[in-house]
Amino acid sequence: MLNETQINEIKNQLNLAIRSDKMSREHVVKAFELLADIQQTTAAAPVAASVKVPAVNSKGAALLAAFRRRAYPVLIRTLANETGISSSSIHSTISYLKAQGYKIKGVQSASKGNRMQYQLARKGA
Repeated sequence: MLNETQINEIKNQLNLAIRSDKMSREHVVKAFELLADIQQTTAAAPVAASVKVPAVNSKGAALLAAFRRRAYPVLIRTLANETGISSSSIHSTISYLKAQGYKIKGVQSASKGNRMQYQLARKGA
């Protein structure tokens, strides 16, 4: 069983990951490492990482950072301009991230000429 200090450290790392763009991967990895250490030292059930963390300089990491900066759906063109990734690569990167376990939803936008907008699903959504 986790003690309160361990739980607070994991919460702290995940909160830092949520608040920070450049450091988010580092803090998520640290939280997973803490959980893995706890798993190895206890007889607890395995900690399953259902969402893989993209590499720091990858297209996936850049796209996730762009999604996390917004609480609303965004056009592919906007994501491409912001990240420097081509529109076709954005589409394939979204597919890749979905396959890795990220919840990215597409929304048809009547106000944007019926073009698709995408958004990273928020916790509890």
